[in-house]
Amino acid sequence: VRALIALRHRYAALRTGEYCPLLAEGPHYALLRRDATDTLLVVLNISESQADIHVPVQPHVPDGEQLVTVFGGDGNVVAIDGRVRLRVSARSGMVLRAATHRTESSSGKPSC
Repeated sequence: VRALIALRHRYAALRTGEYCPLLAEGPHYALLRRDATDTLLVVLNISESQADIHVPVQPHVPDGEQLVTVFGGDGNVVAIDGRVRLRVSARSGMVLRAATHRTESSSGKPSC
């Protein structure tokens, strides 16, 4: 729990950023939180077994964009064909941060 609290303190987008629901299929959920500084992808697997979850991220994360795991796993993933593919442990979650955050005018950002 302390690690999650620290993560929330470290990334303001998790507290006050724009909220974009991306996936809600059975026991799998994904959402994007972003502000002027960060874009974060939160993925949850509430099932009793490990799952391969394919999260639709376009237009928020372009193909080729690298996302770095900041909680719940190791390594990086890349958006391909408008999706991010993740293996998430049972009753667990992950938070990933876009490696390069694009600051665009509010009219240039896709809305949620």
